[in-house]
Amino acid sequence: MKKDIKNIVFINNIVAPYRIPLFNELAKLFKDESIAMKVLFLSERESVREWSIDYTKMKFDYKILPIVSQKRDTKTTTSDKIVNKGYFKYLFAEKVVLFGYSYSTYLVFMILRKLMFKDTILFSESTISDKTRKQNILFKLKSIMIKKFFSSYIVPGYEAKKFIESYGVNPNQISIAQNAVEPFEKLNKEVKKDEYINILYVGRLAKEKNIDFIINNIPKESKFKYRLIIVGTGSEMVRLKSIDTTYLIEFRGFEEGEKLALTFKESDIFVLPSNSEPWGLVVNEAISMSLAPLVSDKVGCRHELVKENGRIFELNNVKDFQSKLKFISENLKELKTNSFELSQSITIENQAKKIFKAISNG
Repeated sequence: MKKDIKNIVFINNIVAPYRIPLFNELAKLFKDESIAMKVLFLSERESVREWSIDYTKMKFDYKILPIVSQKRDTKTTTSDKIVNKGYFKYLFAEKVVLFGYSYSTYLVFMILRKLMFKDTILFSESTISDKTRKQNILFKLKSIMIKKFFSSYIVPGYEAKKFIESYGVNPNQISIAQNAVEPFEKLNKEVKKDEYINILYVGRLAKEKNIDFIINNIPKESKFKYRLIIVGTGSEMVRLKSIDTTYLIEFRGFEEGEKLALTFKESDIFVLPSNSEPWGLVVNEAISMSLAPLVSDKVGCRHELVKENGRIFELNNVKDFQSKLKFISENLKELKTNSFELSQSITIENQAKKIFKAISNG
């Protein structure tokens, strides 16, 4: 780390449980370099998330910013509109890392720090297929914003790197720090296996997740007996439950912690058929629990997390989906072993080290 750096501020939208281990690891690295690190959150939570938060696990200095207003953003199923106050003193930090750019607080930081000639780094998970793109004045303004207001960029993978490059950013300014998750705690409980191949979906039940595609297209006639387990809640729940199926399907609602870990443990194939998915951290969780992933070609993590352990299918292509489901079912033991082996190299520690290095060089 450069000797003249004394402090750094990270800004994230909410106190997301999956970010806590990452900030803990980063705090250790910065402490070793005698650099003060602060994490600012725009809000404790957003209305579309049901996560519980264990504040005792947060081993870093943080502050939840005062809120002027917070309400659902009806233009998206993923976030709220949040307006903050009480953050101006943090504008003077030597380096600031923004986890995104769409919230008003983020916009204030990137604009004012540019005027102050201070480094602001963007961590972005967006992908080209995840965002509607029209070559109009708004696209040009966004290009200027992304290209001119940040000193460097950190992305979790190949698809996010392509997104940043598409706005004219020099590839040499972009660092990759692959997203990772903290492993589930070791389970003492055993799960009972039966003759079914359990196909699992975990996530919000929202339209862009395309869950009805799974329900409608798991083969009705197959040498394999399939059970579909759906974990999560959301606006699509009632409609999805009304779809007729000829195989076993279970809606289990929201799960986390040990309960979710047990569901992963009893499952075999993890499916993510999304129309739009910037990354898909739940795929990290699935492969760490030895599930074979079957994801659409719109899932951002597909290059990094779906290799010789699963398959990628063309979005909404029924024949391709069923063919690849059959392949996974026929080679399940090998693919599940490959998933676990792949997951062992994708750790929070490695992600933190890469972010630390990117900030050092940025």
